[in-house]
Amino acid sequence: MIIKGVDIANRILEDCRQKLQSIKGERRPHLAVILVGHNKASRNFVQKKEEQAQKLGLDFSLFDFPENITQEELVRNLEEIQGKDEITCVILQLPLPQQINTPEIIERIDPRKDVDCLTSTNLCKSQNGQIDIHPPTPAAILEIIKEYQILLDGKHVVVIGKGRLVGKPLVTELMKTKATLSVCDKSTPDLENFTKSADIIISGAGAPHLLTQDMVKEGVVIIDAGTSYKKGVLCGDTDCHEIQNKASLVTPVPGGVGPVTVAKLFENCLKLSCG
Repeated sequence: MIIKGVDIANRILEDCRQKLQSIKGERRPHLAVILVGHNKASRNFVQKKEEQAQKLGLDFSLFDFPENITQEELVRNLEEIQGKDEITCVILQLPLPQQINTPEIIERIDPRKDVDCLTSTNLCKSQNGQIDIHPPTPAAILEIIKEYQILLDGKHVVVIGKGRLVGKPLVTELMKTKATLSVCDKSTPDLENFTKSADIIISGAGAPHLLTQDMVKEGVVIIDAGTSYKKGVLCGDTDCHEIQNKASLVTPVPGGVGPVTVAKLFENCLKLSCG
């Protein structure tokens, strides 16, 4: 079965619409996105966020900076943008160019406006249940697991990717379950030794078609959170149409985890803006 993320996303977004309607006359949520450079996957994702903001009737501002911006310039602009009272939520779209110290600048985001839950302050609070917002992509993956009643207890779960947006926060949440976890990335030697024994594979490596049909067992569940471009076409870490012959459930790219991630982002936005 191919999982349709749009159906789950629409349910979450409908809840957001109803909440927005109830706050008329109060401070309106205003999402600001800081985009640096020309990463095609990032620009596609930002466009989806803008389109959804318009559908919800939520204020949206895009701040677009050149690839060669310096660390100092980006910090200065970040602080100016998030210092505006009307802006309630800020996204620093990743990845950033090589000359930017990403961990350092992430910590410059105001935790009160950190809708992606990237700062160590918010990530720690989220993991400890001190705030009701969560990193959007891991939250989307867990929502899909819940929606499709995918059992984790006693299952071998392989997570591919150790990044700040997906892998690291997701593994922290999965460690709270009774699943057996293996954490790999695209450079793991003999990756298929892990994937062939996996009951559930969650991939966020951003490596086009990294996972092939011969690397998985019959009946595996595959949640693909990877995004990259191959010959100008957006694709995931697996070829959904090839691997669906063996998988019991698989998320496509586009149309799987992505729409749910965007919905979870706006859910966070309303929580930060309106309490």
